[in-house]
Amino acid sequence: MEQQIDYCQHNFPPEQPFTLLYLESSAKHGVEKKKKKLSDTFDNFYYIGHNNSLLPFLTIEENMMLGVHKKELTGYQQKLKQWGHYFKLKSTLSSLRPDSITAETCMLIHLVRAFSLERELVFIDEIALGLSHDFVDTLIPTLINLAHDQQLSIIFVTNRMELIEKYPQQGIILDDKHSL
Repeated sequence: MEQQIDYCQHNFPPEQPFTLLYLESSAKHGVEKKKKKLSDTFDNFYYIGHNNSLLPFLTIEENMMLGVHKKELTGYQQKLKQWGHYFKLKSTLSSLRPDSITAETCMLIHLVRAFSLERELVFIDEIALGLSHDFVDTLIPTLINLAHDQQLSIIFVTNRMELIEKYPQQGIILDDKHSL
């Protein structure tokens, strides 16, 4: 039985832990411009997308430590190590500069940081990140499981209809009539 996917608008965070948010290629999504609105609405979210890259003059490790209070440092470093192992990131990455890693590795580093900071909502703008389709296809099942296991919400913005067709239970489609 084929499932029908409707064009609709939903409130965030969604009821399900993982949501694929499809935006038609003709729609101007402007997720980057919505960061301020997100931060006004949610005080415990992490945005991964355009202009959210690592600072180029710092190492990966220095970037990961930004904004962490000294009293929280030990626990945070343990979580970084745990999540780094989970995503199979090599410890040698910590001494590298951001310009020497791929977009996919940068994405994983941001996921490690988001989970280590225990964010309740992780908003991933795949359209702005330019990730390979193979990487995303491999990552989606992991994100679905993590959203359930870690009791957090992950919203994954994409313009790939095949992801919505593959995961219709997680899919929301926005067209020109709806906006974020």
